[in-house]
Parts: sequence; C-alpha cells; structure tokens
Amino acid sequence: MSNNDFYGQLLRGDDLPSLWSVDLSMNRFSGSIDATYCSMSPLIEVLNLANNYLIGEVSESFVKCSSLQHLFLNGNQISGTFPKSLLQLRDLRTLKLQENLFTGSLNDGIGNLSKLVKLNLSFNRFNGFLPDVFGQLETLEHFSARSNKFSGQLPKSLVNSQSLLTLDLENNSFTGLIDLNCSAMIQLTTLNLASNNFHDLVANSLSSCLGLNSLNLSHNHLRGGLQFAFKNLQSMRYLSLSNTGLINFTSALATLQYCENLTMLDLSLNFQNEELPTDMSLQFRNLKELFVSNCQLRGSIPSWLSSFSNLQVLDLSQNHLGGSIPYWIGTFKYLLYLNLSSNSLTGEIPEGLTELRSLIYMNISLESLSGPIPGSLSRMTSLETFDLSHNKLSGEIPDTLGELFFLSTFNVSYNQLHGEVPERGQLVTVPCTSFIGNPGLTCGWDAYSPPAQTPPPPTPVVFPSDKMTIMGLPFVFGVPTGFVITVGFCFVTGWIFPKPEKRKVRVIRIGR
Repeated sequence: MSNNDFYGQLLRGDDLPSLWSVDLSMNRFSGSIDATYCSMSPLIEVLNLANNYLIGEVSESFVKCSSLQHLFLNGNQISGTFPKSLLQLRDLRTLKLQENLFTGSLNDGIGNLSKLVKLNLSFNRFNGFLPDVFGQLETLEHFSARSNKFSGQLPKSLVNSQSLLTLDLENNSFTGLIDLNCSAMIQLTTLNLASNNFHDLVANSLSSCLGLNSLNLSHNHLRGGLQFAFKNLQSMRYLSLSNTGLINFTSALATLQYCENLTMLDLSLNFQNEELPTDMSLQFRNLKELFVSNCQLRGSIPSWLSSFSNLQVLDLSQNHLGGSIPYWIGTFKYLLYLNLSSNSLTGEIPEGLTELRSLIYMNISLESLSGPIPGSLSRMTSLETFDLSHNKLSGEIPDTLGELFFLSTFNVSYNQLHGEVPERGQLVTVPCTSFIGNPGLTCGWDAYSPPAQTPPPPTPVVFPSDKMTIMGLPFVFGVPTGFVITVGFCFVTGWIFPKPEKRKVRVIRIGR
C-alpha cells in the first residue's frame, strides 16, 4: 500500500497469522508508532513505515517483533532517544532511522544487533561519542550517521572493521586524526568524513585501501601537501579534498594522475594564491568533472588542460586567472558545464567556444572580456544557461542567439552593448532585466522591467559544491535537459504552445 495518499492513524486489523511483510511507506499516516502488526502476526520480517508523518517515541511494544529483519522508520518526525525496544531485535539486518528527531547518545546496546548489515542514523540530533562496539557488528556493511552532533575520535573498532563497505559520517563534530587501518578494512569502497573537525591525516593511512573508489575528506583541517601515497588508490573514481588546507597544486596533480580511474576531482578552496603551472604533462584521460574554484590561483588557463579530453564539467571560477580564453577550449566535445567567472580574463570571446555543442551551462561573468558577441555562438545548440554579465562586450546582440531553443537563462547586463534586443526565438522569453546596464540598448517586450542606473556590487558566483555525489551532476543536468528537450520539441512543432501574436508594447530603454 506504499506510494499512495492514505492518511489518519496507522491501520488496525484482526489477526493475520501469515502476514510477514508490511509496506505503508510514502503516505500521510500520522500519530504515534507502535508494534500493532507484530501483534497481528508473529511472522513479521519486514515493516516499512518510512516517509509518513509519525510522531512521538518508538513504543516499547516493539519487543514483540522478535522475527523482524528489516525495519524502515526513516522520513518521519519520531523523537526521543535511541529506542531500547529495538535493541532486543536480534535478527535485524536493516535499520533505517534517518530523517527523524532522535536525540541523545547512541546506546552501547547497539552492539547486540550482531546481524545488522545496514544501519542509517543520518539527519537526526544524536550526540556524544560513538560507542566502541563495532567489533560485535561483524556483518555490518553500510553505516551512515551524517548530519548529527556526534563528537570525539573515531572508535578503534570502527576504523578496524573488516565488513564495512561504506562509511558516511559527514557533517558531525568528530576530531583527532584520520587513522584508518586499511589492512583490516579490506572491503571499504566508500568513505565520507567531510565537514568535521579532523586535524590531520596519518601518513599513508589510506594508501592500502586499494578498493576505495569514493573518498570525501572536504571541509576538514588536513593541511600540508597531498601525500604521494595517494597514487596507490587505483580504484578511486570520486575524490573531494576541497577546503582542507592543501598546498602545492603542482605536486597534487602530479600525484593524482596515477589514479587512472578518477572521474570526479574537487580541489576547491585550497592552494591559496599559488601560481598555476604551465609546463606540466598530465594524464587524466578518464576525468569528467574538475573543480578548482575559489583558490585565488594566479596565471593563465594552462594548455595542459586540453589533454583532459573527456571533461564534462570544468569550474575554474573565483581565481586570479588572466590572459584570454584559449582557442582549444572548443575541443572539449563532451563539456556540459563551464564556469570561468570571477577571474581577470581579457580579450574577445574565442571562436573555438562555439564548438561546444554539448554545453548546457556557461558562466564567464565578472571578467574583462571585450569585443562583440559572436553570432556563431548559436552553434552551441544544447545551451540552457549563458551568463556574460559584468564585462566590456560591445556591439549588438546577434539575432542568431534566438536559435538557441533550449536557452532558459541569458544575462548580458552591464556591458557596452547597443541597438535593440532581437525579438526572435528564445530571446523573447528572456526578461529585460537580463539586459540592463548597457548604454543605448533597448528591450521592447517587457513593459514591467525597471531600468538600472548603476551596476550593483557583484554577487558571489554559485557553483557546484564538493557535496555533490558522483551521480549528482548527471541528475542535475539530465533531468532538466530531458524536460527541456521534450517541451522544446513540442514548442517548436506547435503541439503545446501556439505561436504568440504580435502586440504593441511600450519600448523601454535599459541603458544609461
């Protein structure tokens, strides 16, 4: 009965002696939670009450659920401390309590649940130290306790677990050293310790985690250079080290190139004011996402980046990069996202940029770019978001940009453009506020957009953070793109929206 719109109290019924699985998830049931179903049948093995509106504490009556193996209470508003009644369920394999209002410390009795395979306590208000009982949980493969208030050092039994596949403790207050015994943790594939207060990484402590393919240590205080032992992590696909106090950008890249399977790399908020190397020879053939934003790096966009031929996402925003945008930028035939904003780039928009046929998002605002907007940018047929604001671009807006059928956000405000904004294609869907601050430029269809006299102070650029999982960007880009493609096709063919009739509107001047 899951994924419906049932509401009210949880269902009550007569004895159902053969009932072994109950799924009432994704409804609107409210009220308190008890073990009614275990009274109806002693054979209940699966109870799923996730994503409802249940409140209060977990009833002591759950001790009756002696056969329960999989319990899902996540996504409710259940409160109180960790339910003692659940500690009696010795056959539990799965226990999901995330996204509730639990408080207090984690009971040592959790060690009694020796058959647990999956334990998720994330997004609650648990606090205190993690109990050192993970040696008793010999079958535990997945443990997540992100976004709580746990503190202290990681217990020895946890960092020596021989069964764990994934460990996610992001956004807590853990302290001390990151010192995993990878010779024991031979099953570990995913480790997320981001947003804690760890102050160092024990030398070579991760070098023997040879099966590790996802590692997030961002927003800690690791300091120093990246250890050369990282080159041993040959299975690594996702790596986020943003805001960890790293230094020596050149050495970091020289080490990480040995991780041949790396597809996502986030080094943002590190290497402050270092010079970008220009003469490196690097091999990142499988890299698809690269984030090196907000590092205040100096120099120009390096030519060795052109060898990263499979890039889909490139973020070099909020640095001190100068020079022009290189012509070879158009060789990234798979590029979906490009952010070069908040640098000191100069020159004209290169013709090579128009070869980025797969590009969905491009932000090169807050630069010093000059010259006209090339009409050939209309070749970038997948473009959805295009920001050229706060530059020194001149001339008229090419009417060919109206051919960008998927364009949903377009901003050329605060440049030196003139003439009329073309009333063509997608351009007529862009509000006049996206053209303000250009002397002599007029916008003729939006009668309610106020003119701007002086440019506002630049706002911080929003860019993808390290908290994006490796699946995040395909979802962020894939779902909107699929929707836009579908609606765009219907728009072009006239299946959904009729062509707008021409009407007289007041012409507004949006320049000085």
